Amino acid sequence: MKKILAGLFILIYQLVGIQSAYAFLQPVPGYVGDGSLYVETDSILRNGNSATLIYVENFNQTQAYGSKAYLSKATEIRVDCTDKRVFALGEGFYSQPSMQGVLLGRFPLRDEFGSTPAEGSWNFNLIKIGCGFAL
Repeated sequence: MKKILAGLFILIYQLVGIQSAYAFLQPVPGYVGDGSLYVETDSILRNGNSATLIYVENFNQTQAYGSKAYLSKATEIRVDCTDKRVFALGEGFYSQPSMQGVLLGRFPLRDEFGSTPAEGSWNFNLIKIGCGFAL
């Protein structure tokens, strides 16, 4: 009887217990580059009127990084949700799409002034995604 109750408890816990949220790459509307642009959803951290996130740019053709080639670039940004400004914090270069393969280098950007993207642009859509506004 105890085994049946234990099994039932485990089944109920799996059905209604804490569910893990799985990260995925969310496409960013409005991107017009040679490839695709995504937000890594598990990187979104909201804190008051700002948010940080990582967006990933996947390229159709290899890009030059010194003597090495990369197929994706991940850029960490901070978004000011009130003023709708974007500040670049750092970027990393990867040998394969979607931040896969070898990390070729990671560099801080220290953007102090930020930029205000035009409404409807892919940069503006990053603000919407990061701040939780409807697209």
